[in-house]
Amino acid sequence: MNVGIGSFFASSASRDVPIDDAVPWAGTDTVYVQSGRQALRLLSELLWSQGYRRLILPGHLCASMIEPFETRDWTVRFSPMTDRLRVDPGSYDALCLDRPDETVALIAEYFGRNVTEQTTAAVARWKDEGVAVIDDRTHNLFDRERSEATYAFGSLRKLLPVGDGCFMQGLDDAPAFGQQAVDPSRASWTAMDLKAAAGTQSGSLHETYRSAESEFAVATEPAAMSSRSHEELRHLNFTAMSAARSSNFMTLLDRVQHLMVVNDDLDGGTPAFLVLRTPETETLQGMLAERGVFCPIHWPRPSQVPPERPWRDDLISVPIDHRYGHQEMEYIGQMLDEVARRAH
Repeated sequence: MNVGIGSFFASSASRDVPIDDAVPWAGTDTVYVQSGRQALRLLSELLWSQGYRRLILPGHLCASMIEPFETRDWTVRFSPMTDRLRVDPGSYDALCLDRPDETVALIAEYFGRNVTEQTTAAVARWKDEGVAVIDDRTHNLFDRERSEATYAFGSLRKLLPVGDGCFMQGLDDAPAFGQQAVDPSRASWTAMDLKAAAGTQSGSLHETYRSAESEFAVATEPAAMSSRSHEELRHLNFTAMSAARSSNFMTLLDRVQHLMVVNDDLDGGTPAFLVLRTPETETLQGMLAERGVFCPIHWPRPSQVPPERPWRDDLISVPIDHRYGHQEMEYIGQMLDEVARRAH
């Protein structure tokens, strides 16, 4: 068993012939920046210049979804989500339709679930009233249906083996890119190449990757996605990746029926992770890491979220991506069983 499941991707072996499998988010207006932070920074500046001043965000989110807006004095409100962390159109309604012509609504379906018909109808309603809607597609990159939002974007590094990249759709004009002081894609690709060469996890590899993440955190001025990532996208088999994720998810789902799975309501979507509800997320995360299974927590509470707002700290995301198969899913199931026995 190759113990070292999860964590960041290694770079892929070089290939001579591109794969004829168009990116799922294909569109004539698609442009690419290096990161989701850069995409949101660009949209923050654009929408502020158009007179928007109110920002509605999901009630559960990553800090990187808030930080790009902090260069402007947005009035921020958080919309409650459902118990399974899905968009609640009714909660957004109450916030969006108060001064809609000043309002930006950022929505996101997490963990690979497709947007519901109710949310799609609500988006159309908000747009008719003058709301600018941003759809964060980072966790459902494999959905080939185009978003109905005013703008859509999806950071690529979370689910795909690329060193940088984020697609954007809905812009009237292609963005003008300036000169970067630091190019974070270089450090990211270096970490991925080192992992490919080493063939395993190590502390030094993770230090290199953390260094790249730190560079992405500060490189918020929009810059073009690297040519290497553009080339890598031409060699990815998205259909096979989606099928592998779905197969792994179902294998593990069957294996962990005794546990609470948050995102078993995929609505035909391609899963990003298998997300478990557990009262001891950090303890479980540490015990699984000791056994070679590296699981992210979505997400630690951002400092920008008011302390009086409730926060979900009972979730852990298990990797089920295309790097793995039935054997690895069985191993994860065994490790979850072992951890559960030790906890009791």
